[in-house]
Amino acid sequence: MAIIQLPPPREIFLDFDGFLVDSHPLINASYRHAYEKMGLPRPSDEELKKNLKGSGLKSFPAIFGKKSDLAWEHYTKFYREHQFDPDIGVKPIEGAEEFLATLYAFNKLPIIATNKLGEFTEDEIQHFGWQDYIRFTVGSGDAGDGDMDKPNPALLHLAIRRLGSEPSPQDWMCGDTMTDALTAQNYGCVPIIVSKKIKHSVPGAYHFDSIEELTASTRMALTQTDHRLIL
Repeated sequence: MAIIQLPPPREIFLDFDGFLVDSHPLINASYRHAYEKMGLPRPSDEELKKNLKGSGLKSFPAIFGKKSDLAWEHYTKFYREHQFDPDIGVKPIEGAEEFLATLYAFNKLPIIATNKLGEFTEDEIQHFGWQDYIRFTVGSGDAGDGDMDKPNPALLHLAIRRLGSEPSPQDWMCGDTMTDALTAQNYGCVPIIVSKKIKHSVPGAYHFDSIEELTASTRMALTQTDHRLIL
């Protein structure tokens, strides 16, 4: 397992979908349901992949125009009804809980910064029993309209203001997409990307093939700081 020397973090921001949980089957099914309800042709895999790159608050008006509010209702209703379905429901990514537990052991509670609705994210955190591992969540729309979601750093700035603090280049933004890397770049902190597909993103980014590799490197970085280890 490759261990990379990471700079010790101050605050840690984590993406959620694709980083801690696998929600793509449910998101894709929810999009297809919305398309069907709105009388549109079934979207291709490429269309769905494009939709996943941004915030729903931004993509729905572009797809559904003046009927985007109704389409959003269909989407969110389907998502809610199937959120923990054994077949297409949201599931933890292997190694995610160990990563969170490692942060907790060093008294470093992360902030979730996601382009998903905060209420869905918080439901999933509770369902998986992760509530003690997470400081709080900032989600889609919390900082304004869809234009304020990632890669705009507004969600991270909102979180820092809630802490009564200021942005620091020592903060981490961890995720699995270019959107997360660009968010870190726009905010001015350390980008950390876990993806076998993305090997190069933005200057100064650290890349890992798995969250297990990130966990090992994070443990080493935190051991070098004076954060209290919870025994």
